[in-house]
Amino acid sequence: MGNGKTFVLHTRSSKPCGRRTPPPWYATNAAGGDPSQWFWENALADGFGVTGGGFNDPANRWIFYLDADPACGQATGGTSGVALLPANDLRGLTGQPNMPVCPGQAPDLGGVPRWIGARPRTGPCFGPPAPARCEMATQTPSVRARASSCGRANAVYPATSLLQTDRDFLNASSFFVKDTASAPDAATAFAAALYRDVLNRPPDQAV
Repeated sequence: MGNGKTFVLHTRSSKPCGRRTPPPWYATNAAGGDPSQWFWENALADGFGVTGGGFNDPANRWIFYLDADPACGQATGGTSGVALLPANDLRGLTGQPNMPVCPGQAPDLGGVPRWIGARPRTGPCFGPPAPARCEMATQTPSVRARASSCGRANAVYPATSLLQTDRDFLNASSFFVKDTASAPDAATAFAAALYRDVLNRPPDQAV
């Protein structure tokens, strides 16, 4: 944020939760009439069931990492105080090969920083809206800022930043506080804890 504010972690570690069903179930179980939403609906129903989480929770924001792959075109990402990140994010965090979910899709070779969960996925948990226009022309500071707000920060990280409109929005959020004693860098602490927990998690567990 550039002003000493950050979000505060509930704990210094992620919480592993056992999957309730085999990985393919999340993409194939019919959860409504739109197959593109099945992975999203199934994963969050499972995640909310084991954690008590929910959309627009006034006290918490929820980021679910699920060790399962969506089908091509199925929704992941974040909205309304919740983010869902599938197996490729876990693979990427631990340096494992990316496994494209769409036929003919090239693997993502962006490296570990690409998968730390920058603004495109975790940002919507805190609510800043995407800007009206989302295009990239040159790598100027304003374009790097726009990239962060347009879902491309992970592609250009660390050469990215927040738009001032995002900063203003987050400065007004109750989830961002100036508390350097207990949370000097919540994003770094979260990424480090998640990386450690992913490496050490038992088989068949999401995080």
